[in-house]
Amino acid sequence: MEKTRAEKISEILDSLKEPPFRLRQILFAIYHEKILDFKQMSNLPLRLRQTLAEKLGAVLSLKVVKVSDGSLAKKILFATKDGAQLETVITKTKPFVCLSSMSGCNLGCRFCSTASMGLVKLLTADEIIDQVLYFETIENFRGHITFMGMGEPLLNEANVFSALKILTDKNAFGYGQRKISLSTVGIIPGIIRLGKEFPQINLAFSLHSPFSQQRSKLMPVNKLYPLEKVMSALDHHLQITKRKVFIAYLMLNNVNDSLKHAEGLVKMLETRGKYSYLYHVNLIQFHSNYERFPFTQSSPEKLKAFSNFLSAHKVNFTLRKSFGEDIHAACGQLCLKNKPALL
Repeated sequence: MEKTRAEKISEILDSLKEPPFRLRQILFAIYHEKILDFKQMSNLPLRLRQTLAEKLGAVLSLKVVKVSDGSLAKKILFATKDGAQLETVITKTKPFVCLSSMSGCNLGCRFCSTASMGLVKLLTADEIIDQVLYFETIENFRGHITFMGMGEPLLNEANVFSALKILTDKNAFGYGQRKISLSTVGIIPGIIRLGKEFPQINLAFSLHSPFSQQRSKLMPVNKLYPLEKVMSALDHHLQITKRKVFIAYLMLNNVNDSLKHAEGLVKMLETRGKYSYLYHVNLIQFHSNYERFPFTQSSPEKLKAFSNFLSAHKVNFTLRKSFGEDIHAACGQLCLKNKPALL
């Protein structure tokens, strides 16, 4: 794992025999005063400012390549210093930022545009948190943070957990854990670690079918982490945290939107035991993704029938509102439209 910005700064300070409080000064300047140029940190000695700028360059590890401004959301195409590209989304109402943890993704989910890119790189901790730092600085953002952009966060475990530590550190960003959500396809070791280290972070599980055989076809990762084992891990997570787990269910026309699927979903949740009431289903509409995949949205009639079945069986659910579809920034749409390449 690449060293974080703070670790790199600390090494430079040690080499210059600077006092320990300098690190606190610099981190305060970055995360609280939003000074993104070392040379402008006027409370530091000139020689130190010059050395930091020479050795580390710009504070931000990302460069803006393109801004797409939609009716309900804005999407930023960033490039890392080594040329990989990623997309990040900020909403305009009830603000939240949707972070990417990878450039691309290697999981191959059949309905997701990001999967068509393959994996370009795992983002470093700084490349993850700098998405937030950018929006705090440029957009005055202070809202909810979601790890629901490009990539599976728990397959970039070391960098994501390092980023979570920085995001929740009162000397850095200072976000409360409940202001952060993380979505996973069911990476069991990461789920277990999250419950131990960040039990108040909101956890979402991408299900998309209650039937394991079909889920394996839609999401090959199900063969590595089978559905029932993932649900057992989530049950354990609930026992530790006593907090809701959100079940993401993408409605695909004539694929997983039948009453048989609704019945399977209800049965799966009803048998979870004492804390089954803490499972909350988010029904998500499918969004077009450059015609890469042969799926369409469920009809309003099927969506209503599915919802009514869940309601009749007292399953907590929400029909999730879409943001950013007009700029290809909605769920499952993040992707470089052309073949990904280093800049």
